[in-house]
Amino acid sequence: MTFSCKKKRQYETPLYFSGEELNTTHSHMHLGVILSINLSWHDHIVNTVSRANKRVDVLCRLAHFVDRKSLTVMFNTFIRPILEYGDTLFTNCRQRLLKQFNEELQKL
Repeated sequence: MTFSCKKKRQYETPLYFSGEELNTTHSHMHLGVILSINLSWHDHIVNTVSRANKRVDVLCRLAHFVDRKSLTVMFNTFIRPILEYGDTLFTNCRQRLLKQFNEELQKL
């Protein structure tokens, strides 16, 4: 994966490792952070919100059977770390993506 801030790539040089050409990908997850080819955090934010939403759905189903204190503990244990992991990366994120991320968090 090569990174570039250019809108269009004029050429793409193939990369080789041990004589074999490496496949080109548009995004790659490394240590839980999704790196995209255009250096945007959009894919990472979408993935983070999607993972958190799945766990919130489970929490909502449990809300009828579990007390409030236990729900808070489960949220802090299973959902909050997903939202906070890599949050310092968002400091150079576009305002539109931050707004989308905050709107999704408000739905939770």
